[in-house]
Amino acid sequence: MVHHILISNLSCVNRRLQELPLPGVIILEQASRHEKILHMIIFYGRIIKNLIAHILKQDFFRSKKMTEIKILIFVSAICLFLPASFSSHSFSQEVDTTKIIPEIKNRIYSIQIRDDHAFAAVTAGLRVFDISDPADVKESGIAYITGGALSVTLSGDHAFLSAGSAGIWIFDVSNPASPKKVGYYDTKGAAMATAVKGNVCFVADGTFGLVALDVSDPKQPREVFHHDIADERDYYRHLAVEGDLVYAAVGFNGVKIFKAGKNNAKMVSELRTAGEARHVAVSGNKLYVADGQGGLRIYDVSKPEMSKELGSIGSKDFARGVAVQGELAYLADGSGGLRVIDVSKPQTPTEKGSAKSPASANSVTVSGHHAFIAADSAGMVIYDISNPVSPVQIEKKEEKK
Repeated sequence: MVHHILISNLSCVNRRLQELPLPGVIILEQASRHEKILHMIIFYGRIIKNLIAHILKQDFFRSKKMTEIKILIFVSAICLFLPASFSSHSFSQEVDTTKIIPEIKNRIYSIQIRDDHAFAAVTAGLRVFDISDPADVKESGIAYITGGALSVTLSGDHAFLSAGSAGIWIFDVSNPASPKKVGYYDTKGAAMATAVKGNVCFVADGTFGLVALDVSDPKQPREVFHHDIADERDYYRHLAVEGDLVYAAVGFNGVKIFKAGKNNAKMVSELRTAGEARHVAVSGNKLYVADGQGGLRIYDVSKPEMSKELGSIGSKDFARGVAVQGELAYLADGSGGLRVIDVSKPQTPTEKGSAKSPASANSVTVSGHHAFIAADSAGMVIYDISNPVSPVQIEKKEEKK
């Protein structure tokens, strides 16, 4: 009996699963027996945890999303019928996480750049790469977590990993070759992303809304406030912070803008988008939204209470991430790859250039003349964007002929 969920070719189901506060989907065909057991325990344990959380919150009973309810019921049923061999197996032998199979280790969702190093959120945890030579990238450090990392944020000497139901993991990355875990916080929902300003770490916590953590002592983060959701369709996915404003991508309900105080946050504006807001970026007085099937949308937020849409450009697949540099926006457009959008005239953004991605483009980060795509199972892909009209994927030295 195969004990995994195989949905790599069912994109529509995959997107519905991503709506739920579940841990990342793990394909375990080639893993050892111990690795399978470990991951299955983690996987099903978090499903049960989130089901209980939903019931306590009554979201499960109020939800009108019958597809999601059916998925929850289906997965819960699987939990009840795990083979007896699992329960009879001895767990005294610890799993060596350094032997995680490449497919698990390399599935990548988010990248942040600092100096000559790229910090990547991967299914296994945090990977650090030396990118001083983009054609000869080498892994310089790695830190494993018990769960799948969905995004990474850098602040000072620390990296904040959002790991869905596995909470927030804080690492000291002052020595990129040896990331060290220094803190952890288990949020009530599914930690999808963070944004850090000073000593406050804001968390996009799935169906549990916006959470603010005091991380002045990274070893002991504590909750400062929690702004609960007002609409069951809200699913907090990504955040951007500018001044005292927090911009939250909340899925099908678009974007919500909060003014953060010392002990609370007040919503000052709500922007309904055409698609599913997945990622936000702020540049100057403009907000850029990777809006799923709604493409890239641009808003004037010079007066947050009176924010208005300026323009948009459609998606070739499913816009998942956006980064802005000057008058260019770089869009991670799923199977549509990397797209370079001229936003000098925000009312009429136009595509300036594009490049294919070897796998789904989950997010994009830009540094200097390079764009870094988190290309899911294909790992990190680097493009030379010195000529934005024609981005060029940088080949590895051993691949060059």
